[in-house]
Amino acid sequence: MAGPSFNTVLSKDGRFIFRAKILAGASKTSIPGYKYQYSFIDPISNLEHKGMANYTKLPLPWFFCWQASAGVKYKASKNFYLFSEAGYFNASKNFHYKFFNPQTGGIFPDAKKINQSYISWYGGAGVEL
Repeated sequence: MAGPSFNTVLSKDGRFIFRAKILAGASKTSIPGYKYQYSFIDPISNLEHKGMANYTKLPLPWFFCWQASAGVKYKASKNFYLFSEAGYFNASKNFHYKFFNPQTGGIFPDAKKINQSYISWYGGAGVEL
């Protein structure tokens, strides 16, 4: 991802620096495949029912993503600093696909919106050479 960043000094001695950035790019991912089985006994008929499903990995097309974050950097010395930053990431895509229904034997179109987003906070220490 790429985009602009903004830094400004917050204190007279130059030790506290505010940082903000907005980034944009492309994301590539897939929905993982999975399998499951089930079984239950019908309380009325006392018959056992069993079933299973197998979903294969579904690759998704490339789609737009963006991130925004802001934080503070504290220069403890000439080369050592501490920082704390909070951010938000979002990547969402509407896509269309077909699925097979084993009960009817038919193939049906469907649409889903995949939304990958999170809020994060992180901090740490660094060295500037």
